[in-house]
Amino acid sequence: MQSIIQFMQGYFEDRTAANNTSCQSSDPFRKKYYTSEYLDDYRKSYDNALAFELKEPAKVLSVTEAAQASVVTTLEPMLDRQVPFRYHLVPCDGTWRISRREWQCFLCKGTGKRRKMTCDRCGGTGWRHYGSSDA
Repeated sequence: MQSIIQFMQGYFEDRTAANNTSCQSSDPFRKKYYTSEYLDDYRKSYDNALAFELKEPAKVLSVTEAAQASVVTTLEPMLDRQVPFRYHLVPCDGTWRISRREWQCFLCKGTGKRRKMTCDRCGGTGWRHYGSSDA
């Protein structure tokens, strides 16, 4: 079975390559609909984010392994800062698959508390994920 660390390193590398390909393939669309000034700003922003990612690549902070599912906490570049993420992995055909990807709640910064009360954005979990209405 592939190790979780190997899986995550491959995921980070493949995701970066896919993002670069996607950005390049959407160039004709952007050229058709945006001004050259906007495109220059967009390209500078993208280049800065890429430079930051090269300087501060994604890294695994912790792994909690279990038989049926494992949880990996990471620190990943997003524009010009590092953001904590949490991946829920399940074993599949000798490797792993991501069953859920969460990011640290930006309001409570992962504490689950805001103004001494339960954070209303994440429901007190400190994490958010796509499709979550109840955190």
